[in-house]
Amino acid sequence: RDPEAVRTLVKSIAEHVAAVPKRGLDYGLLRYGRADPDLAAAPHPQVEFNYVGRHDLSADPGAWALNIDPALNGLLPVASEPDLPLRYAFDVVSVVHATETGPRLLTSWRYSTALCTEADVDELTRLWSEALDVLAAAL
Repeated sequence: RDPEAVRTLVKSIAEHVAAVPKRGLDYGLLRYGRADPDLAAAPHPQVEFNYVGRHDLSADPGAWALNIDPALNGLLPVASEPDLPLRYAFDVVSVVHATETGPRLLTSWRYSTALCTEADVDELTRLWSEALDVLAAAL
């Protein structure tokens, strides 16, 4: 909860991300397409995090639109493809959307019910929210 430590951490992360060639777009190509031996031997990620961006700034959603309705999002199954092999233990998707009070971050959590319980995910989402609150207060 130290604002200066948070700012230092965010700066360090931004520098680390900026140093990744081509913004990391080549990871899949290197790991799977060219079978880079170091990446091919690395353990598979347990979490997929996808920040979709600022949906509230999109002029035209095109042929499809994101689900930014929290109530509708809550009706989706926690395991989106339960009969398929797992790719990640957690699939976390965040998007910023417009509300009457301004931009708001909406995060969807999908997870394997074979690997964790609802209580586990409740604790993770609590920690996620707490971390975002601390981050927002520091910046």
